[in-house]
Amino acid sequence: SLEHGSDVLDFSETLLEGAQTIVKKISQRYPYKTTLADLVSEQKFILQRISKFYIAYQAGYNDQTISRQLVESINQFEQGMQAISLTPLNTNLKTEVVKLQKYWSISKKFYLGMEKGDLTLVVYISTDKMNTSLNKLTLAQL
Repeated sequence: SLEHGSDVLDFSETLLEGAQTIVKKISQRYPYKTTLADLVSEQKFILQRISKFYIAYQAGYNDQTISRQLVESINQFEQGMQAISLTPLNTNLKTEVVKLQKYWSISKKFYLGMEKGDLTLVVYISTDKMNTSLNKLTLAQL
């Protein structure tokens, strides 16, 4: 039902916020870690949030709050992408950034509603590929 769906959206946002808080606390305890790791970690949370809002929108939650939050999250993700792309990285990690940018350009069109149709599998695969690249960037920072 719409009511249960709204509860799931609220609970998932609480979980995301809680996870972000934990990661920030850990990051503060280990300040010698690079800021790139923090940035990539934040990107992973933002991507999860974008996916959540996109799924909600596709499921019929078309209110302005969801749309606004989706656009805000997309803008945040793009800012993070720009910061990552300006970071000096080795060749292997630059390859992951290129992959990330490639799949983002595909997914963004769907997230913003520029591409129509029932191609959620394309969005799912692209988002999964972006998560894979973000995970590789994260692991390289450990």
